[in-house]
Amino acid sequence: DRRFPVCRICGVAAQEYSAMVRAILDDFRNNKRDRVPVWMEKNGKPFLVTYMAVRDKKGNYLGTVEVVQDMQFAKEHFEQ
Repeated sequence: DRRFPVCRICGVAAQEYSAMVRAILDDFRNNKRDRVPVWMEKNGKPFLVTYMAVRDKKGNYLGTVEVVQDMQFAKEHFEQ
């Protein structure tokens, strides 16, 4: 069982969307949501940033995982 230090604002999207990220984290802490996808563009490239609540077996909030996916391949696919 490995736990990472608390990070209030982390990752690519969080720097630009810190108020939104704080609201997402509050929702996770208050059991309002477990997963939030956010589409963004950076340097002309599309990204899908997914925030996911990490909970223990009892449903207690432990932290958040942020996954950043470069979606340029999808943009190129649909432009064809």
